[in-house]
Amino acid sequence: MQLDEAFLPFDTLPKALQPVTKQAWQRLCEALSQADNVADMTRQPWPSADWSSLSAERRKALVRVLSISSFALDTLIRYPDWLTTLDSGGELDATPAREDQIELLSSALENADDEDAMQRAIRRFRRARMLGIVWRDLNRPPGYSMWDTARAVSQLAEICLEAALGWLEQFYAPRWGLPSPTRDGEPQRLVVLGMGKLGAGELNLSSDIDLIFAFAENGETQGGRKPLEHQEYFTKLGQKLIAALDFMTADGFVFRVDMRLRPMGDGGPLVGSFAMLSSYYQDQGREWERYAMLKARPVAGDLDAGEELLSGLRPFVYRKYLDFGAIESLRELKAMINREVKRKGMQQNIKLGPGGIREVEFVVLAFQLIRGGRWWMICCLITPSFAISSTSCRLWKTARRKHCPAKKRIVNGLRLPWGTMTGQALSTSWMKRANVSVSISTR
Repeated sequence: MQLDEAFLPFDTLPKALQPVTKQAWQRLCEALSQADNVADMTRQPWPSADWSSLSAERRKALVRVLSISSFALDTLIRYPDWLTTLDSGGELDATPAREDQIELLSSALENADDEDAMQRAIRRFRRARMLGIVWRDLNRPPGYSMWDTARAVSQLAEICLEAALGWLEQFYAPRWGLPSPTRDGEPQRLVVLGMGKLGAGELNLSSDIDLIFAFAENGETQGGRKPLEHQEYFTKLGQKLIAALDFMTADGFVFRVDMRLRPMGDGGPLVGSFAMLSSYYQDQGREWERYAMLKARPVAGDLDAGEELLSGLRPFVYRKYLDFGAIESLRELKAMINREVKRKGMQQNIKLGPGGIREVEFVVLAFQLIRGGRWWMICCLITPSFAISSTSCRLWKTARRKHCPAKKRIVNGLRLPWGTMTGQALSTSWMKRANVSVSISTR
């Protein structure tokens, strides 16, 4: 069935977007025609027949997506049957349940008998889910917000990490064996800590993922062709995991992986034991690594062991005393960013420029580091939420009046924990010290 230009309501778009969207639609029609020919030869239903049954509301949403997202266009050209599949599954209106996504990816990996097949399955799974995420983000179903997009992308990253890790463990078990249990008899797995936006659960559509790899105890693997030291085993496994997600294939990539936040960055070991990490942070940990650990969260592998590791590192991140020295460290870091922004002419950058996202985060970082050792509730402030406390708003207004040009008054929001705590729980006297953290924003 040949679809024509009258199929989509182009007049719902601004005139400036109509020509490029019509060109996109023409490319998509050609892909549908080719798909119909293949279906005809294999005696399958025509994909275009399913498209013709799309509702008027879906067609209006489709033209909006085609006008903005080249990713969605390229995906639909390559897989024209995916749109109706996502539509019938309800994925164009709501994020699928985590359990359903895990089951779907597990089924796709069942027949993967080598790494190429595994990578292909995960990349196609990720691409299909991202198509749904982009659709929902651009069309915003009732009750859907930017935080739903951030949460969906973060959840997708966690699911892909866990699935790839589990597949690799089983695939290489006959050759490498599996780690020996801990002294308590608990099985060992790789601990994958999500840092930055992944740790905070606020990935955007183009974010890479910052990770740190760790394992509980040293030892040797069991059941393989020859035993491997845990350090060697987990390093090999970590390398394979990075390639499973980051390597560019004909199907694209899953997520770009950044490992530079680990101890000693690119010059350090890819994976560290809990004992090594604890020793490093206690003896050599730098101030910026304290800030990075504020958002650390176990996202794959042994989650319980990951929580145990972070609990052991808490004294490094949060001091028991009032840590006003953190202000000076933050001020120095902010000054360094300011110099780099000025050198590159990025004063209007929404993330790094004056009044930008990073400045808002620094305000919250100051309170976390100063008080976190004595008031655990504020240690979770920089995590996604759907509410901004009235006290946080007052703090931001104070910072904005003192340091932010009117043209840059764009609020990213002070993010509170997943609806478990409201800003009303915050101490008014504590928030009155806004002028302390505002002073971090040196010019």
